[in-house]
Amino acid sequence: MSEHGLGHGASRAAGADGPTPGSRFLVLARAGDSSLHPAWLEAGGGRSGRALVKAASDRGWDLHLSYFGKADEPRKARAPNVTWSHDPQPSKWPGVAAALRSGKIDLDRYDYIALPDDDIVADAATWLRAFRTAQKHRLGACQLSLLHGSFFGHRRTLRIPGLELHYTSRVELMAPILRVDVLRALIPWLELDDNFWGIEHVVAHLLRDEPRSIAVLDTASVLHTRRFWTSGAYDAFRSAAADPRKVERDFLDRHGVPWIAEAILGGVRLDGRPIDRVWWTASTQLGARALRKLREVNHRALIATVREDEIVLLRRFSGCPAAMVKPRIVLEDERRFASTPVKISRPAAQTA
Repeated sequence: MSEHGLGHGASRAAGADGPTPGSRFLVLARAGDSSLHPAWLEAGGGRSGRALVKAASDRGWDLHLSYFGKADEPRKARAPNVTWSHDPQPSKWPGVAAALRSGKIDLDRYDYIALPDDDIVADAATWLRAFRTAQKHRLGACQLSLLHGSFFGHRRTLRIPGLELHYTSRVELMAPILRVDVLRALIPWLELDDNFWGIEHVVAHLLRDEPRSIAVLDTASVLHTRRFWTSGAYDAFRSAAADPRKVERDFLDRHGVPWIAEAILGGVRLDGRPIDRVWWTASTQLGARALRKLREVNHRALIATVREDEIVLLRRFSGCPAAMVKPRIVLEDERRFASTPVKISRPAAQTA
């Protein structure tokens, strides 16, 4: 794999047919062998999804897979408008940096770039709606909201009914979308040691002079299918018995970046009217919080898997993009996680 500078000579993976004509949006995903990205390439379920994306090959955004699995190539590597690079780095941000160095991504082509994890269920229409909303509101950084059946860490990431988006003090970098100038400014930070959680605060710091430029997109929601703290990215913390909160604080102190407290800073209603206060979240999120507690009691860590190119959900979830459902299936990873619960304590910010 050749090493070109950023923005130069974007070579394509075998079988791919190049970027989507006129597309200004890219999804750059870290993807392993259990990645759920095949569902993202589906046009979309429901009338609104079909109206927005009529065919998978006309989805309006490109996909680059930063692959760290063991197969010869990732699933759907030869689908239209898909490229990939082999980036075996165990952590997300060094892997993203390697993909950007691979010569297969020309940043000059894009206005917005998403950097999601591979354990979310979405479809092509959801991604396109998210990109268009970010562009409409000229956001610097945003993230797809989480359906209430999701595993979630922070309540600010959950979908809020009645809103197009809600502004926040920072984005959780599980399914973020960054304006390309913000991503360019972030690149020098991606390979720094111990940056795993600190990048959230760096993004907020980069946008400190742009009020209401960070948001969660309530009209573009996805299902997060894996419990926090269980991915391979946390193996280094577990083996070193390290507290990610302390690692985060030390990273920020070392680089002079302020720690940004979580906050919801108003929003935009579905009718386009801006509001300064979102007061109804506590009542609408009771079900999500109860489900999280039930999963903790039952040591449930996984609600989806991939078989061939099919995404299999443990059960049906309200609002979830179309995916195959086998309600009584026993997932192999589910048994493994149930027998080895995570030992790291969850940070106080996530217990709200």
